[in-house]
Amino acid sequence: MMHSDGKIQKLNYILSRLLYVGAGLFVVVFVITVILRLIYPYELEWMEGGVVDHCIRILNGEQLYVQPSVEFVPYIYTPLYYYISAGLMKIIGIGFIAPRLISIMAAIGSTLLIFASVKRITGEKTSAYLSSALFIAGYHFTDCWYDLARVDSLYLFFIMGGVYFII
Repeated sequence: MMHSDGKIQKLNYILSRLLYVGAGLFVVVFVITVILRLIYPYELEWMEGGVVDHCIRILNGEQLYVQPSVEFVPYIYTPLYYYISAGLMKIIGIGFIAPRLISIMAAIGSTLLIFASVKRITGEKTSAYLSSALFIAGYHFTDCWYDLARVDSLYLFFIMGGVYFII
């Protein structure tokens, strides 16, 4: 009987380590992917160019929400993402890097908030680590939207921040 329990414990240990490594691989692949996509000089999604246009309007002191015209049609999203991205563009230059970097930082922030929330609820680092890695593993299933120049990742970050502070 003791011999069997020892084998089960050893198998459990090996499987848990494989789970840690597998979860970590998702994080490594995510980091490599978003770095390569961050510096890609063209649109990764059809709205990214419009986001840059919104930021340029802010940098030029123009209004965002104007009557649609042939020259400019404003997106229906709230302006915070555009203002933050425009502020970063002022520092690092106009293009896709600034808004993508905001989205990447927001996705990382959401990952950290998931970790902190799960750790607060369960008191376990293992559950928190695996929950965070599961979020990162969802990158592909969300059509790789975590790092796009779009408002979505920042929105999720604020939602996750709200969840963290109410639990």
